[in-house]
Amino acid sequence: MYNGVQIVKVGDQVRLILPSDRFFNPSSANLNIQYLTVLRKVVTFIRAFDKIDVKVSAYTDNLNDWQHNLALSRQQARVIEHTLWKGHIDARILYSNGYGES
Repeated sequence: MYNGVQIVKVGDQVRLILPSDRFFNPSSANLNIQYLTVLRKVVTFIRAFDKIDVKVSAYTDNLNDWQHNLALSRQQARVIEHTLWKGHIDARILYSNGYGES
């Protein structure tokens, strides 16, 4: 892919690593509109697979307290999950979770 998106294959899993500092406005769960095109390409990439399980995991930096970071990462994960859902990802399971700075 491009624009900082990394593809890592681990066994039978494919992991896409999206840099949250590019995809979200600073310290928010609002998508950076400049990266919507990239996110659409991620959706297209995922749609190339037959029914799969999709897990969205989000993390933050450690600039705020842990409670804020945990809540922010959970919100960001839900935004990505919702965007994938809107892109008609053919997933058996689509779920998300945020892990704060851990």
